[in-house]
Amino acid sequence: MLVLRTLVHRSHGLSVAFSSPALMSTPGTQTNASPEDVFAALIDAGAPPGGVLMIAAQSALETHGWQGGMWGWNLGNITTTADDPNAITLPGNSLLFKSYASLQDGANDFVHYLDSHNLLSLSTGSLDAYVAQLQAIGYAGNADYSQYQAGMQRWMNQLQGTVPSVPGLVGGAFDAGSVWPMIFLVVAVGGVVWLWHDGYFDDAWANLKRGARRLAPA
Repeated sequence: MLVLRTLVHRSHGLSVAFSSPALMSTPGTQTNASPEDVFAALIDAGAPPGGVLMIAAQSALETHGWQGGMWGWNLGNITTTADDPNAITLPGNSLLFKSYASLQDGANDFVHYLDSHNLLSLSTGSLDAYVAQLQAIGYAGNADYSQYQAGMQRWMNQLQGTVPSVPGLVGGAFDAGSVWPMIFLVVAVGGVVWLWHDGYFDDAWANLKRGARRLAPA
């Protein structure tokens, strides 16, 4: 049965009436993530280091800190239309939402959305300007944006100092291309420290000085 619904489509910030197959839509799967993994995924997706805190705070507000309120790796509760084959429904909500195969995919699309709505550049500035733009595009519909801003500020305070997880290990997905250079660096530094502690460089320096004395003119 087709049910006519009104959707605030966040890709355009417009109220769109459409027919959706409510009984055939896929229920969303709950997906959780750590703040460290979310920060790393957002940075890898192109979020500016100086703005990732603000972006993560918005995502945390939308998803209850990525613990119990994130579905299908959708970091911003971005809505979609009935023709999206990956559309999902959430408990107690009549709208359709985007879903993704991984945390990184969700971060990539969230950052792309923010960039296409002039929010990415604002993330490095004031929270006032960022939330004003959210309201201008109707991101949260007719919500109280002063409360929304207060919620983002609380999450910014809470997430301050978060250190992103190791690139290539976000969400447990091993990416050898990004991890091996770091492993090589750790091994190389460790090797130098071990040789130094073992006295190798002291012996080498002593041998070098003895050789220099032998070569010096009498």
